[in-house]
Amino acid sequence: DVLLTTAVGENINVIEFLASPFALASDELSIESYCHIFRSCVDNHPQCVWAGEKKDAHDHRMEVGLRFCLRREQEPESVLLTTEKNTLSTKGERLARRILRLYQNGSIVGVDMAGDEQREDRRLFHFRAFFAYLTHASIPFTVHAGELPQETRFRNLAYDNLAFAIRHGASRIGHAVRLFDDDDPRFMSLLAEALEKGIYFELNLTSNQRTGVAPDPKNHPIIRAIRGDHTLFRTNKFLHTTLLNHITISDDDPVVFGESRTPLADEIEKVGKLTHNFGFDSEEEFIMHLKKVGQSAKLWLS
Repeated sequence: DVLLTTAVGENINVIEFLASPFALASDELSIESYCHIFRSCVDNHPQCVWAGEKKDAHDHRMEVGLRFCLRREQEPESVLLTTEKNTLSTKGERLARRILRLYQNGSIVGVDMAGDEQREDRRLFHFRAFFAYLTHASIPFTVHAGELPQETRFRNLAYDNLAFAIRHGASRIGHAVRLFDDDDPRFMSLLAEALEKGIYFELNLTSNQRTGVAPDPKNHPIIRAIRGDHTLFRTNKFLHTTLLNHITISDDDPVVFGESRTPLADEIEKVGKLTHNFGFDSEEEFIMHLKKVGQSAKLWLS
């Protein structure tokens, strides 16, 4: 309820909340009950409207969606790990069907896969049967990938996770830091492929600084790419424009990383200063651009 009030105060058009419901669920609070409570909070805010329920173009209420954030390393998400036969286990299929029901009745707008990316046994590839299930059921999904340190030992893991996300239907990639490293032809080719497919990228500047994935905001790989300081964009202006139209800005986890009452506004201001407002003439034009990208990236309506 507090976060909704804060978001309304920041004049946001569209906001998507990521929740890890299985970590929150208990004997007293089922996943379905959690979704119902969240929906009630949205309905109690006259300035908010549930995802996809705006009346017309003159309805200026903030659109709110809830996306399930599954964790690679937690229970019971581990039942979604794929067996050698590329099929879900009985428990995995039962959980997948539960998620499908919540999506079909409008309780959630999609699914995200996040969590500890450094675990070799939890590569996105190992969840391939679950992602195939989501695709078959037309459930939009996003992933966190490429959120790894720059050390050589993480390169192959980052590439595998990013390649899987890009080639298996992810609509947006959270963090994606290593994808923008331009010292490896594999990542440059993969980035071009992602842009050609229209995949969105979620920039988490403060989070990446705090976790050490990209400790220097001025030299954050995505910040540099936005400024055009990337091999792929120095000569290809079309791809650079495509990038600017597919970057969203997130405060990631304001409870953990944020100390401000307006964390998203602060994050946008920080990115604006580092990128000279994406090249726009004023901060107002920059903000309008971000809002348009946010409208285009309403993945639950795609």
